[in-house]
Amino acid sequence: MRTVRQHPHLTRRAWFAAAFIPVGFVVSMVVGEGLLTLQGYESTDEHVPAGAVALAGGAGITVFVIPCVVTWILGRRAVASGEPQGQVPAIVAAAVGAGFVVLNLVGVVGRLAGL
Repeated sequence: MRTVRQHPHLTRRAWFAAAFIPVGFVVSMVVGEGLLTLQGYESTDEHVPAGAVALAGGAGITVFVIPCVVTWILGRRAVASGEPQGQVPAIVAAAVGAGFVVLNLVGVVGRLAGL
């Protein structure tokens, strides 16, 4: 029979990582806008090449998703170690991260399609 080790600190770590999700949002906006500006474009420009949009948007999305993934991993580890309350930060991070990615991909694809 497999024994499950208790790690009560894992749920706390998951919530601590979740606290960085808003920070990731701000940093992702700065990275996305910064990369677009470094390429010589503004976010208000109508005709930005697809490569520039993909680079800026992809980097911004990636930066935001990092704290979401870390929170999800720590929450799942907490559940696996016998802390069912670790499920809450994992679900919150997955929902917020997936929502952000979907909304931004729609925006990036719409911009690439010229909509």
